[in-house]
Amino acid sequence: GRCMKGYRLPEPTRWADAVASGRPAFVRWQEIQR
Repeated sequence: GRCMKGYRLPEPTRWADAVASGRPAFVRWQEIQR
């Protein structure tokens, strides 16, 4: 990642939950990546 201070990627379980929920967390994660 780039400049991710103290930010850890969501665990696989969270990823699965996010995907099942329409991956809202993933969208937010992408915004954080910017």
